[in-house]
Amino acid sequence: GRVNPDEFIIIAEETGLIMPIGEWVIEAACEQMAAWRQIDGERFAELAVSINLSAVQLRSSGLYSALTSSMQRHAIPPGKLELEITETSLMEGVEINLQKLQDIRALGIGLAIDDFGTGYSSLSYLSRFPISKLKIDRSFVHEILADPNNLAITRLIISLGHTLGLKVIAEGVETEAQASLLRSAGCDQFQGFMYAAPMSVADLSTWKSVPKPTDFSRLSAAAAVAEVG
Repeated sequence: GRVNPDEFIIIAEETGLIMPIGEWVIEAACEQMAAWRQIDGERFAELAVSINLSAVQLRSSGLYSALTSSMQRHAIPPGKLELEITETSLMEGVEINLQKLQDIRALGIGLAIDDFGTGYSSLSYLSRFPISKLKIDRSFVHEILADPNNLAITRLIISLGHTLGLKVIAEGVETEAQASLLRSAGCDQFQGFMYAAPMSVADLSTWKSVPKPTDFSRLSAAAAVAEVG
């Protein structure tokens, strides 16, 4: 049956199983993108896929080869694959991570900092990493209407991201009131149940055919998380 990632990721990291799992996810994501291209390339042309990356994977020497081999095997064009890395993982072994991420970015893979605002980032290092997006942690968005401090932090993250030339995504958007406030703050994209819940690959095709609201242009590709495999 279904097992929540919060339940098995830690165990997978402790046992080392995160590596074969991570390689399978990369391969399955690339395989699915290739399948979409064959079924209806025009319809799925704008769709990119985001993959959450474990700190253990980031430290691994096999990550780069897993990415290059899967992308080449399935002819994945630049800009269609994105890796999401937590703020804490990014700051573990900064200099080593910096070189690895520069190599990965050179493959045309986007890099996003996930759960931004919950860890600790050195701003001097943040400006050096070849990242393209910041994702505001859902804990700030959840209380953005009730807590002035969360609103202030959210606005600060948006301003920081734009100053660094990055797109900013708000996670956990569930109501129009939250979306309206984020919209006024200049947030670039939204992700959350207001737009879509996680869905299967089969359901995604149907979902894409349904007319979307005007605000759909702000939707993060990660909002509709396709269950690969």
